[in-house]
Parts: sequence; C-alpha cells; structure tokens
Amino acid sequence: MVYAYFIENTGGEFKDNSCLFRYIKEQNVSKDNIYIDTADNKDELDALLEKIEPGDTVVLRTVTDLAEKRSELLHLLKELQDFGILIHSIMGPFFNGLEYFNIFQGSIEISKYYAEKKRRLAFEEARKQGVVGRPKIPQEQIETALKLYASKLFTTEEIAKLSGVSSSTLYRALKEQGQLVRVYE
Repeated sequence: MVYAYFIENTGGEFKDNSCLFRYIKEQNVSKDNIYIDTADNKDELDALLEKIEPGDTVVLRTVTDLAEKRSELLHLLKELQDFGILIHSIMGPFFNGLEYFNIFQGSIEISKYYAEKKRRLAFEEARKQGVVGRPKIPQEQIETALKLYASKLFTTEEIAKLSGVSSSTLYRALKEQGQLVRVYE
C-alpha cells in the first residue's frame, strides 16, 4: 500500500509540497492514505505509523518532515527499516529507510568529527594567546582580601563578598605566605 505524508503550510517556514501533490495525483493515492500534519503537531504521523504494515511505502516531500531533531529522525528511520517500510522522498533521492539511516548516521559522524576538530583548534589558539582557564585574580585584589583577613573583623564569606576573592583563593594565598597553619589531631 502507498501512503503520502506531508507538513501543511500554516505559517513560519514555507514548505513547497507541489511535487508531492503531483505525485499523489499521478499515482492515484487514495485520500484515505494521505496524512497531513502541521509543523507543531504530528498526530497524523502517529496515526500513519499505527496503520502501516511491512511492505508498505510512505511517500513524502523530504525525510526531514518526519522529525524535528536529527536523533529522532535516525531512530524513526531505523524503526521503519526494521519494520519493512519503504520511504520515498520526492525532494531527495529515492532511498529505502536503511539507506537514509546510513547516510544520516554518516553525516552525524562527520559533523561530530568537524565539531571536535573546530573545538580542538580553538582551544589550541586560545592556549597560544594565554586565555585558557579562568582569568587570574589581580594581586591587588588578593592583597585587599589578606588585609581584611588580618583585621580579624570579617568572616571568609564576608571577605569574599567585599573583595571578590573566593575563600579558597584566600586560603591558598595565606598558605603561600606561611600564615595558614593546619592543626592536625
């Protein structure tokens, strides 16, 4: 059985469904086998997925109409392939579900590779420029925190709020100056 599925133009992104309409007309697809959704509602797709049987064909404008996210699309294509459903995209090449799945899976792997490569190159460039990690706290700020600590008028939490120096940085500076002695039992 041949089914047709498409997203109706209700605003937002325009989807040219004219090629699919021509196919539906030329192939005499029954009105009962045409499923139409809006971009924000996939109830008809759910109904179609409940009705199809192994060996059926779903014709659509493009496979991207099936899901909002790439991961959802890959999952659905894999399920359809495993169930024995043929998917034909009018806007793209006529592949079966497994071929679409493999193409998208390969595309994801390539995207991940280049994203990681871009991240690595940006990190190396940032390291060369000396901007990796948190910025150093100016020494004057640390000295202000040490003076507040030495006055014994403030708690470390109050010093952190007043000076902008965290308590761990304050303790590290005290330790470096030999002013912080740990007492062990």
